[in-house]
Amino acid sequence: MGDRLEGQLADQTRRVHSGERWLRFDPASGRLDLTRLYDWYGSDFLQAAPSVEEYVAAYAPAVRAALGAGPRVTIRWLPYDWSLNERK
Repeated sequence: MGDRLEGQLADQTRRVHSGERWLRFDPASGRLDLTRLYDWYGSDFLQAAPSVEEYVAAYAPAVRAALGAGPRVTIRWLPYDWSLNERK
């Protein structure tokens, strides 16, 4: 079971970055709406990438393209759904 952990974490990371609950991006305006988890745990993501935007870009092709093209990407934080913590 432990030998599959890295693959499972990678799968979940890709899944999270493909849904609008955690990430929304408007290429026209450069607005990147992200889960507040990136705000609260930003230093964790900065261990793997030079910025939160770069970390997200590794999993979100549209964000990667925008960063590569040079326009500034502006982050806004999505409201956090606390009801997720109440599920049993």
